Amino acid sequence: MENKKIISGIKKFMIFMLCLVLAQGVFTYSHSAADVQAAAVKNGLKKEGSYYYYYSNNKKAKNTWKTVKVTSNGKTVSYRYYFGSNGRAYAAKNLKKSDNYSKNVVVKKIGSYYYGFDSKGRMVKSGYYNNPLKLDSNGDSYTYYFDKNGRYNASKSKAIRKAGAYGANAASLRKILGKPKSTKKLNSCFGEPGDDYRLNYANIYVILHRYPDGREMVFGIFPM
Repeated sequence: MENKKIISGIKKFMIFMLCLVLAQGVFTYSHSAADVQAAAVKNGLKKEGSYYYYYSNNKKAKNTWKTVKVTSNGKTVSYRYYFGSNGRAYAAKNLKKSDNYSKNVVVKKIGSYYYGFDSKGRMVKSGYYNNPLKLDSNGDSYTYYFDKNGRYNASKSKAIRKAGAYGANAASLRKILGKPKSTKKLNSCFGEPGDDYRLNYANIYVILHRYPDGREMVFGIFPM
């Protein structure tokens, strides 16, 4: 009789332990599922395919500006983005792989002003930028100037497009751009006496031809 009670007690204990293990297993599984769900929530700037989006708890930012801070090598830099009605950041076409351009820009009107954006969707500012895909009636690519707030400056842009037109005297263009970061002599393909040069600036470079008498003729302006 006593043995039966012991065996019965052992069975109850085993059933209790089995239930406890199963309960812990269910709890552990539920907890893991919650972690997976939390990890799937999107926040911040995300690149999906060829486009950039900004999420707040899985919701895309639309028709609005966002400032994103990026820290690299201990230095934090802030970039401005604008996300359109479909949630995509305004961005220039990426030509880096095919044409070796990394600073191509596209110009968009937002409110009362025009702004420029690079191929990564970042607003550009304080300088000259070029779009090789947009050509004027003479076949010259468009160069723009954007102020410190990122707004398009029409008068400065018009002046540099005139000075940077094919065949123009390079003296005017040099006066506008100032001293280049570097200058490289090229193999001339112009077919006339003199040499070709590449003048590198912050976001653009200039190709020109220098005659033996020192005169310089502009070939064009291109994005870096």
